[in-house]
Amino acid sequence: MKTIGWLILCAGLALGAYAMVIFDPSVATGYGRVINLGKLNDRQNMIIAGGILAIIGILIAMLAKEAAPEALPFLQVMENGNLHAMEEMLKAGADPNGLTPSGKTWLQAAVEFNRIPQTELLLHYGADPDRVTDKTFLSARQYLMTNRENEVTSATEELKALLDKAPVGGQRTKAIVGTLQKAEGQTTSLGYGQELIVQLQTLASLRESGTLSTEEFDLAKSKLLSAR
Repeated sequence: MKTIGWLILCAGLALGAYAMVIFDPSVATGYGRVINLGKLNDRQNMIIAGGILAIIGILIAMLAKEAAPEALPFLQVMENGNLHAMEEMLKAGADPNGLTPSGKTWLQAAVEFNRIPQTELLLHYGADPDRVTDKTFLSARQYLMTNRENEVTSATEELKALLDKAPVGGQRTKAIVGTLQKAEGQTTSLGYGQELIVQLQTLASLRESGTLSTEEFDLAKSKLLSAR
């Protein structure tokens, strides 16, 4: 978009320069060359049009945001289904939590279009299913929970299963794990049942404090119970 803005700016400046320097509003008569009001009006219109184009070009160039250098190539590789190239790029240091030009995470883009192998590969390399950007306000996990709650397809179920295997609350994992470890360290002398109760109470306090959403709490609770 920035390139388009600069091109529009150049076109506006060129039009203005042509109107003021090259365009001749005079016409030849038997008494010599005289200013033609119609052509003079045309020149004024060209100058105004050139100024408007220049302003539009400047605004586009200033406001447009270019995608991160690696965003478009990785997104194209992902959309083409080239898993080998995707993995090579991730091994070479591509951020699995990178963003598309529209502000979605790559994982959300893969989930949104039912790209199951790409989703699995991104999760394998550490993509965060709970990352929320300031553009979409939805994580990949939340997208499945809300946009497809009434849509039952094999692809949706498979995507949910993949995301359920991922760490709960990726951005909050450190806080959750740290709190649970602290609680577990304080309950080494307790029996199995009592220790589990303490950990569930810890999860409940995280939900009440806003660290965990209700969906994250339910998922963390099920994972905690299934691990026992």
